Amino acid sequence: MDSEVPYLNYVTRPETIKLNDEQGIEIVKIGGGCTESSQALDVGNCFMELTSKIGELTLKGATSDLKERFTRRLKECEIFKCKNKGRRTAIIDAVSIAPEAYKNAFTQRTIQGGFGNSGDITNLGDGIFVTCPDLLAMRNLCKIDWTEIDWEAFVAKVPAAVHQMLEHGFLSEEWCDENCIPIDSMLDGVEIEKNVTLDQLHMQRHMILYHKSIRDHFHSRHEIEIRAKQEKQDQRYRIAAGYL
Repeated sequence: MDSEVPYLNYVTRPETIKLNDEQGIEIVKIGGGCTESSQALDVGNCFMELTSKIGELTLKGATSDLKERFTRRLKECEIFKCKNKGRRTAIIDAVSIAPEAYKNAFTQRTIQGGFGNSGDITNLGDGIFVTCPDLLAMRNLCKIDWTEIDWEAFVAKVPAAVHQMLEHGFLSEEWCDENCIPIDSMLDGVEIEKNVTLDQLHMQRHMILYHKSIRDHFHSRHEIEIRAKQEKQDQRYRIAAGYL
């Protein structure tokens, strides 16, 4: 997943973590600054296919159970104030064809293709993929020119980086400095130092969100929030009791 703050807040709730644990779902957060070059769906064809399908499909002049239910609910919705008939019809049509559009756009072929392009898995060709990272695919998405010396130095760091990720769930700034990983920079060369904490997830790079060390932080933060809310409630009771 990317670094959208509302979604990060959702997936780190205790009840969401428990639900994903029960389903065997592991979540990896990618760095917000590299979404367009490392998010599997962004570098694949899913969204282009979706745009194409939405342009092709329509239920204008036809009906479906979803269209009838949505139209009825829209009429009952008091806060929906759109009075433009054409716009209202377009909204109803877009919602009505959405399930079919998504079903045709997000197929096993397009989803696997995106993960192959991002290097999360390896594309062997002829529709065959294996669950092994493809470093060359990842390199091809980078917006820098790699020299052979750069590439050899990077590959040499991979085993230690993997060990660090498995042990802590993310690569700290200290680890990057110790291993001579260059500071983040803009395309114009301006360097960007990161001094962030685990409470600023949206500013972190790749992370295994449900790693034990990060999960323990979430639980501690949640307990602090509960105590703060309880203290606030207790304070209100104490103030109210003083006036009785």
